[in-house]
Amino acid sequence: MNGNKALLDSNVIIDASKNLISVVDIINSYDMLFTSIICYIEVLGFNFKTETEKNAVERIFKSLSVININREIADFTVELRKKSKIKLPDALIMASAEIIEADLITSNISDFKNHSKNISVITPKSR
Repeated sequence: MNGNKALLDSNVIIDASKNLISVVDIINSYDMLFTSIICYIEVLGFNFKTETEKNAVERIFKSLSVININREIADFTVELRKKSKIKLPDALIMASAEIIEADLITSNISDFKNHSKNISVITPKSR
């Protein structure tokens, strides 16, 4: 763990709403949980099939602090994009995790592979 903080990627929040992963395991493993404003937008823009999934997302967001984009995150994102072909949303998410010194929890490790040596990129356990 990285300072007992974690930043949840969009896919983790969506998977948790579908009961594919246990968000309780994540909550119990960290003292502080975050998500990026990019993830917040991506998730709330997702077309949920059921009201249950949508309600689950709303409950999850209540337990997360949302990290907004500031100049420090923007500058770090620029550096990530100069070094690799990481997509802009993924670069913003990774930069957010880097700046707050949190583990990045994602179901798509390949999106973040080899982009940072300073944070841990972790895949959640499936149910």
